[in-house]
Amino acid sequence: MEDTEVIKARLALNMIRTKKNEDDLEDCEPVSPVGRIFLKPLLNCYVICLFGCKEEINVQMLKKNVENSPLFKHKRFSSLVKEDSKGKLRWVPTKANIDDHIIIPEIDPTINKSLDFCDEYAAKLATAPPLDPSKPLWQLHVLNIKSAEAAATMILRAHHCLGDGMSLISLCFACAHKANDPKSLPTIPRPARRPTKHISLVSFMFLSFCRFILMMFYTFVDLLRLVATILNILKDSNTPIKGSTGVGYMPKRLAHVNFGLEDVKTIKNAVNGTVNDVFLGTLAAGLVRYLDRIYVSGGQTMPSNLLVRLLTPVNIRPTPGLQALKDMENEKGQCRWGNDLGLFIVSVPMDKYEDPLDYARAATAICNKKKSSLEMYICNLIKLLPGQIGEYVSSNLTGNTTLTFSNTVAPEEEVDFFGQRLTYIAPTTVGLPHSLAVYFMSYMGNVTLMVTAAKEVMPDPKQLCLDCLEALGYMKQAAIATSKRLTC
Repeated sequence: MEDTEVIKARLALNMIRTKKNEDDLEDCEPVSPVGRIFLKPLLNCYVICLFGCKEEINVQMLKKNVENSPLFKHKRFSSLVKEDSKGKLRWVPTKANIDDHIIIPEIDPTINKSLDFCDEYAAKLATAPPLDPSKPLWQLHVLNIKSAEAAATMILRAHHCLGDGMSLISLCFACAHKANDPKSLPTIPRPARRPTKHISLVSFMFLSFCRFILMMFYTFVDLLRLVATILNILKDSNTPIKGSTGVGYMPKRLAHVNFGLEDVKTIKNAVNGTVNDVFLGTLAAGLVRYLDRIYVSGGQTMPSNLLVRLLTPVNIRPTPGLQALKDMENEKGQCRWGNDLGLFIVSVPMDKYEDPLDYARAATAICNKKKSSLEMYICNLIKLLPGQIGEYVSSNLTGNTTLTFSNTVAPEEEVDFFGQRLTYIAPTTVGLPHSLAVYFMSYMGNVTLMVTAAKEVMPDPKQLCLDCLEALGYMKQAAIATSKRLTC
């Protein structure tokens, strides 16, 4: 691994200081506060997303489709990050060359191309040299190599300063259409609203008052924990999956597995929770299995009081519709764009439960408290902190927690993306000082679990995927058994 100071110096060179025409930069859009944080040496983050394709990719056709897409015409994807005379970073429009962004890697034909080759290639991109700052900060890599789920794979590598993960993925869907209807944009499912009960005014006011008291209480508790974490008072347990200083620059391993969304819904209904609650419960059960195996192999018993917390990013602003994103290429488009993120710090339930459903129940209870807290809005204020202070706070939040967790929803129907029908979508984020990132993406009735891990900390992230898959199976069996008992 490179020396930390060398890495910092190399990353610092990413920003080009303009010595001429500085006055022209004053009219350019400034980089958002969160975008500036993502450009800091300690938090130089990239979004990496794998798109599995049904058929081999025609590269020339792909280039043509990308050139005519909202993504290529998007202001952020056709701009450079430059520093003006006052030291402020701005988006400076430029003319993008499609050949600079569609990457066809030269792959040795004699090497063994395993079914996990695309994951291995993406892992190399995770710690590859920073993108050339003299060009817009994104690439689309094309691998015409068969994997377990696809005939070919496209891998998007985009700097996180271009936008938050949800915005970037949504922009990709704005470049797609329904496979069976080329004129229609994909449909992004929205969470169903629970039916409201008609109650009296007195009852409504009483319930509202109780919710307000709970919100203030949970917010106060979360604020205390947040401050303790920033000041290095509260730290996660030093488990085998907890990274050390510099873990963001360590070589990575990627792995993913797929499972049915219906299994998740079966568990969700059994615990009266949400899909996200089930994902968190599945991760918790998988981590318990994974860590227990490590402790037992070392002749120890897994401690019962482990503190393992995750950071989960939340969009503060509503995600724009796909049509609005598609219209952003036009001057009339009024869609807001950028990084406008809040954070939840969530404790993972690490107990050994006899009933598998207790993991989902515990996750539901935790998430319900978080929904009643203003923590994500408080964390969003970090972007207002000046340079080094903001970097220090962000670094401590990630350094004193264990992993990153996210759940993204994709279209329910099959989509055509740049002329390619997709079989799966697997996003992740790299560059944060976390040893582990876990992402769930639902698409076309299936869920892809993507695990990104520092190689030195978790040499085989596929094992964690399998542990989560096994835990999900036990939870489904318990949910079915519970349902049968209730109907008898």
